[in-house]
Amino acid sequence: MTMIQFTPAHLAALKLQQGQTHEMVSLEEAELAIQMGPAWTMERNGECIACGGFWAVKPDVAIGWLYLASDVGRSLTRVVRAIDGRIQDAPWQRIDFLVHNKFGNAHRMARMLRAERTGEIECKSRDGNVRQYTVYSRGSGHGWN
Repeated sequence: MTMIQFTPAHLAALKLQQGQTHEMVSLEEAELAIQMGPAWTMERNGECIACGGFWAVKPDVAIGWLYLASDVGRSLTRVVRAIDGRIQDAPWQRIDFLVHNKFGNAHRMARMLRAERTGEIECKSRDGNVRQYTVYSRGSGHGWN
C-alpha cells in the first residue's frame, strides 16, 4: 500500500462505501479541497482505497475528511495508522471530523483515530436534505468560533 498526492481523478476512481455515496463531492469541490489543505490518496495494487485530507478553517483548527473504498477490508488498519501519522504531524492544535449520525462505520473510524465526540450539528446537503452530524475532535483548541 502506498500513499500519494491526492488528485480529483482519485476520488472519481474510488468505489465508495454505501454510507458515503450521498456525500460524494464534485471534481470542482475536490480541486477546492486541495487548495484548503493537504490531501492524499492511498493505493493498494494500483487501486484507490482511500482519499483524505485536512481543510484548514483557522490557524489552529482543521476539518479532517476521508472517503474509503467499500473493499478497504484488511487494509483498514494500515489506513488508520497512516492517517494517525498525518494527524500527529499536522500543524493544527485541533482536527474535527463531521460524521453522519446514521453512518456507523464512520463513527467507528473516528474512534479508531482517537477522536472524541464533542457535539452535533445539522447541515443541509447538496440534495437539499438536512442531515444530522456528530462532531468528533482530536486535540485541543478553540473550535470554529
